[in-house]
Amino acid sequence: MELIVEVKSDSTQRSLARLLEMPLGLDVWETKADRIVLRAEEAAVDRIAKMGYQVRQIIQAETHVAMFAEASALSAFHSAASLADDMRNLAESHPEIAELK
Repeated sequence: MELIVEVKSDSTQRSLARLLEMPLGLDVWETKADRIVLRAEEAAVDRIAKMGYQVRQIIQAETHVAMFAEASALSAFHSAASLADDMRNLAESHPEIAELK
C-alpha cells in the first residue's frame, strides 16, 4: 500500500537532505527546511520511521487519488479536444493575435 506522509527530524544526525539521497523509491511532493511530504510504499515509510525520523501519515495514496478521479473533478480539466476547440475559437475571434498553423 502506498502512503502519503509528512517526515520531520529533530536531530542533526538525521537530516532531511540525507533522506532524499537514499535509494528508497520516494516520490517527493514537497521539501521545506523542517519537513518533507512524500508518497512511498508502506515498507519504505516503516524503514524511514525505524531510522529515527518522525513520520505522520496524511492519507493513503489510493484514497487521495480517488478523491480527484470523480467525473465532477475531471470536468475542470481540458481534454485535448476541448483545448483544440478553444484555440480554434481564439484564432477565429482574434485573428490579430492568434493563428492556427
